[in-house]
Amino acid sequence: MEQTLWEIIPFDVLFEITTHLDLADILSFLLVCPSFRKLSASRYLWIDVLERTQKHRRLACPVGLDITTLEIDQLQRVAHLTHRVRTNWSKQSPRIFGATKSVPYVRPSEAEPAAILVAIQGTPLVVLYTQENTERLICCDMASTSPNPRASMHVGTISRRAHYDEFGRHIIALVTRGDRISLRVIAMTYGERSAPEMKELFSSYLDVPCRALFICRDVIGVVPFAVDDSALFSIRAFNYNTGISFNIFVDLGYQIYNTSYVFCSVFDDTPYVITVEDKDYCIHKVPWELLPHGSKTCSIEDGGSVEGNLTLVAEISRAGVEDSFYVETAELRWSPRGLHGIFVQYTSSYTDTTCTLVRSWPRDLPPSSHNEMTMDGRVSSYSQSRVSPWLVGSSPSGTYSAAIINCSEVEETSSRVCSGLCLLEYSCDPPGVQCRQLTLPFYIDLDQIYSIALDERCGVIYISHVLGHLFAIPYA
Repeated sequence: MEQTLWEIIPFDVLFEITTHLDLADILSFLLVCPSFRKLSASRYLWIDVLERTQKHRRLACPVGLDITTLEIDQLQRVAHLTHRVRTNWSKQSPRIFGATKSVPYVRPSEAEPAAILVAIQGTPLVVLYTQENTERLICCDMASTSPNPRASMHVGTISRRAHYDEFGRHIIALVTRGDRISLRVIAMTYGERSAPEMKELFSSYLDVPCRALFICRDVIGVVPFAVDDSALFSIRAFNYNTGISFNIFVDLGYQIYNTSYVFCSVFDDTPYVITVEDKDYCIHKVPWELLPHGSKTCSIEDGGSVEGNLTLVAEISRAGVEDSFYVETAELRWSPRGLHGIFVQYTSSYTDTTCTLVRSWPRDLPPSSHNEMTMDGRVSSYSQSRVSPWLVGSSPSGTYSAAIINCSEVEETSSRVCSGLCLLEYSCDPPGVQCRQLTLPFYIDLDQIYSIALDERCGVIYISHVLGHLFAIPYA
């Protein structure tokens, strides 16, 4: 009787019902309810549910893609993969789906490790940097049948970098060291019917060393070291399309020393500058009207100076982070989810590890509120070298981090996490930090991992091997 009632419900009423269901519920209904299956051929159904889903979760498609332009089979593929990523990554032990892919990023005779600079979200493209010898950017396409990298470029020694995503293009701003300090902008363009291409859009020399960097739309912001500690905080802003630049001098209301840590972040087309002072993290928003973007550059004198104010978004206490003999920061990031940090804490010496502390400060909660968890052992780096990158990779949304944890110095009975690959989730409902153990393929040696990154949109974790291979492990 109930099935008969469902069958006589008009199509528009069924569609109205789906507007009150989330993606998981709709997929379940389509699976078990024959009357709902006729809705699966509706583009409007899939567009509606995906538009609602992307308000709180990244979709399994490239950044900036207009989903209203997709065909019905493409919409369904995005919906199913988005759901599978969420379902599998919510399990206590997410499992591998399908085969692990591997491509060489250098010739066997040139084998050298490469750091993963970025996994371009929602695509099979990964950009690496061979920092020890050849100092090249290398783009690998994990979906290509060719065993060779798709594009490469010599860039020199990178000291700072920043990233910005557009549909079909990933832009990297680099500060490189050499005879002179250089600022460069590299674009990686890609598409379904075109091979990835790497080209330089802009280059300029810098007069002073760079301490922090951001790129947003057509603007690059360089935060320089000051001549002395009494100088005002400043940002050198460039428009890389027109070449115009000027200095923005800012009075933050407190002293910033050259020894202070400063970093930048960009999301929702808004640049942020974060300073680490005394016992606080101070997060400042850079007003867009201060920057030389678009046509506004016509009215600004090239090489000039202006004064402006940054907007203080939050002042977050670091209390408890440094309550040990020595602390190293493996990662500190400001994202749409808020601020999170991964800290390696030692009790009495560099080799005597207390724990790894993971702490997050959600944006939706008061600055005094935070979530944290501790793990026995330490975040790894290749050969425990200070030169090698920390084996941590986080998603742009700030929802996930992947990390290699080394518990070899901890007694097995006391370790709450075994040595291996861990997936951290900074959840909002309920607030907290969740840790899940991921299984690696048996042929990937933890001691041979040089760098790590993740694509939260497609559920893939990337690992670069010291002997010149890049692995793509699908956890969805």
